[in-house]
Amino acid sequence: MRARPRRAYLAALGVVTGAAAACSLAAGMMQPPAAAATTALSRSGAAPGARGAAVGAHRPAVMRPVPGVNIRHRFFSLGLHRPERVVLMRVDLAPDSGLSLDAASPGESIGARRRTVATLADRTGAVAGINADWFDLESWAAVPRGALIRDGRVLKTPQRGWAANLFVREDGTAGIGPVPFHGSVTVLDPGDRAGGRQRLGGARRERVMAVNSPSTAAHGHVVYVTHALVHLGVHRPCAVATGRTGASGQVITRVRTRVRHVRRIARGRWALMSCGHAGARWIGRALQPGTDVDVSLTFPDGRPQVAVSGGRVLIRDGLPYNDAGGQRLQGLNPETFACVNRAGRSVLLGVVDGRSGRSVGVTQPQLQHYLLARHCWSAMTFDGGGSSTIVARPPGASPQTPVEVLNDPSDGRPRPIADGLYVYAR
Repeated sequence: MRARPRRAYLAALGVVTGAAAACSLAAGMMQPPAAAATTALSRSGAAPGARGAAVGAHRPAVMRPVPGVNIRHRFFSLGLHRPERVVLMRVDLAPDSGLSLDAASPGESIGARRRTVATLADRTGAVAGINADWFDLESWAAVPRGALIRDGRVLKTPQRGWAANLFVREDGTAGIGPVPFHGSVTVLDPGDRAGGRQRLGGARRERVMAVNSPSTAAHGHVVYVTHALVHLGVHRPCAVATGRTGASGQVITRVRTRVRHVRRIARGRWALMSCGHAGARWIGRALQPGTDVDVSLTFPDGRPQVAVSGGRVLIRDGLPYNDAGGQRLQGLNPETFACVNRAGRSVLLGVVDGRSGRSVGVTQPQLQHYLLARHCWSAMTFDGGGSSTIVARPPGASPQTPVEVLNDPSDGRPRPIADGLYVYAR
């Protein structure tokens, strides 16, 4: 999309910001200027009068679980009769804030049984959090579609070329965008063991396309597998070469082909796996027990300390972004989103409720317009629909106090998910 000044773009959409955005949503209820975003897209909906009262009756409008985390329950309008309910959580990532973001998944693994956002928050001691990546709703296994990096540990790499990733750099700043990954496995010349291990080219080198990604292995690519991958879920013959890393380097200890039931890799071991096609053939031909290899797994832009993937990038460099490769949804849906400021030191996390009488949900363009009005430098969506959940610990509560669900999940109860993004107090 061609870049144009922010005010001109918002005006063209009918989005009003600042003091001019305040308008009546119900009798005696005004939309706060700081949270206002009114578009000219008017659709039919129930009268809004009872919506604000129902929310205010059981949830405070403003929450501060700990200093540096500010949560607000707001309404924004997509027409005179269509207010939408949103829960916004702003997190201060300044070096002296004492706060950090991190990912979490069931068992700190890939493929354990899915859990709710609240359960993962309580088990990891989080102050607050939201749901993150997409997953297979028909499976009990918590296998996020994209990246999962927790506290610097790579549990799963992102999809190649995927832009919708939220990451935290080593300096503590956050960002949204691609997380490039390069991997390779090289068979080493056994005659050069004492002389520094010469690398050979040609058929002795193969690309490693991902870490702990069953779907990538199922498409015939070579994948690096660790103990963190609990459930493989691949229903076709696979070639698996198990290895270990010792003082003298990396060596293959066992090679199996046409394996239909791949067990979890033992602690301290790793494996190269591919199911069908060229990758499986390469493993069967190039590797055998005792083969010395060099497995290289690198992030050209630096390995993030934290990373989770989502659905679609909405804003880049302060302007609307057309994420051609992202997840495109149709119609009105509950949505979970993240917004990062230019310095990467302030992150806005939020959920727009949907599929209910109080809030019907938003389209992706409507959410993009709303976040532009909030001056997001970069923004993206996570998994939405019934997965959309935001939780926080009550203000002043002890670390042992369970978190509370702050929005109204559209399934009627919180959905077990694959992974989440959480706020921790150091």
